[in-house]
Amino acid sequence: MGNIEYSRNGTITTNDFTRRLNKPNYTTTTNKPNYTKITEEKRKEINMENTKERLNILDVINRISNKIDLSETQKNENRKAIEKAKDDGITAVGQFNCEMRSLLNGSGITNITRAETKTNEIDDNLLSLMTFYPNLKANLKVPYFDENTCQWKEEGYSISENTDTLTSKYLTPHRLTTKIDFSVSILRQSGKFYQEVNDILIKAIYNKLVESILSDDAESTDQPKGIFNGISATTISTLADLATLQYEGDKQKTNNVWLISPKAKCEILKLNPTLFNDGKFLGSPYISENRMKDGLIAYMPLDLVVVAQFGAVQITVDNVTDVVNGNVITYIETYFDYDFLDDSKIQLGKFE
Repeated sequence: MGNIEYSRNGTITTNDFTRRLNKPNYTTTTNKPNYTKITEEKRKEINMENTKERLNILDVINRISNKIDLSETQKNENRKAIEKAKDDGITAVGQFNCEMRSLLNGSGITNITRAETKTNEIDDNLLSLMTFYPNLKANLKVPYFDENTCQWKEEGYSISENTDTLTSKYLTPHRLTTKIDFSVSILRQSGKFYQEVNDILIKAIYNKLVESILSDDAESTDQPKGIFNGISATTISTLADLATLQYEGDKQKTNNVWLISPKAKCEILKLNPTLFNDGKFLGSPYISENRMKDGLIAYMPLDLVVVAQFGAVQITVDNVTDVVNGNVITYIETYFDYDFLDDSKIQLGKFE
């Protein structure tokens, strides 16, 4: 027996009455699928998502400064951050504490990071290509291995005969702090202005982080060393110099990206503007990066840059010290560390 077929006017064109009799009867409300209920639930879900409160630094500061109760969302965020920090062995001492992911979600910056999904951006293409570990407890050991740590051995050999060593980097919390003076009149603003200031604050923290990563600064008790510290930069003046730099990087069997400072890009354009073609430089991906020292150009695998963020973001409000001038002082503290897993994989050049 064939399937029932219907003409345009809905009349049955086969004699398969068995199928017709077994066809569900949707004329009653007892056996008709409840599409209305499903649609309503979905509508409520969408409405809740659209009206969900976004975490905003200025609103938090204003509430603390004026002794206004935090919103339920802010209270829950503070409680969760304190509990998580406690579980991680870290004491959250801010008047308000939150996880970095919540702060980023509130700023319009995507928080899902490379270490979690390998695909999403944080604030730009650069950080999204690094390996980022958020919300960690103190100290992280990151091992590094490549084809040089692998070797062929005869059958029956003892594991103790393997003399290859595994390189590891230890990341520990370093405080990145921001001090900001807000006038009382600023804190009385709301809406879009709040969100714009919030975005600027978060991006300022991340810009400082990237600037420090791409520096040659020496390590200190306050700050990790920049990834270019101790790396000798080759002077670039000709196309041959650029080709050699790329060749040395391609030999490393890594997925390299060009980082090009403004001055370096300017000098390259003077040499030959066609080297930039179809979004690539010399056939490889590149990022114009103004947060590295001007004149530098690097060819390197960005996924070997590991960045760790520790504990909660801590916000402390001082509405007493400068109250005579109508200002509220705010301290925002975050904890980061970073390193490059294999310095030999960095090819660094400079234009004088």
